Amino acid sequence: MSEEPQICAVAVRNLVTAFYTRVRRDHVLAPVFARAVGTTDAEWTAHIALMEDIWSSAMLAGALRRRMPAPPGLRLPDLEPAMFERWLSLLGGTCTDLFEPEIAAAFQHRAAGIAACLR
Repeated sequence: MSEEPQICAVAVRNLVTAFYTRVRRDHVLAPVFARAVGTTDAEWTAHIALMEDIWSSAMLAGALRRRMPAPPGLRLPDLEPAMFERWLSLLGGTCTDLFEPEIAAAFQHRAAGIAACLR
């Protein structure tokens, strides 16, 4: 049984920031997230901070790791099931661009679990 790779808070922050920058530019996901999150930088800053907390909880070892339900602010009523594949693809590409394969795979595995729960 292999150990999970060590992921630090900076890696989480970098992923969340880069990923949501891509989401805001994505022709499929941007409108859905704009309706749910907002369009201003202040609204997105708050959303990114929340996502960083959630991803930190999901990925960081030790006391921070716990199962958190999705907060009400994460509900995306316009997100169709097929869009989850787009979300996963965009996140996967972000992981691949930012991290070594082992770290990218750990984030991608967790993202697949999150997507399954949110569907």
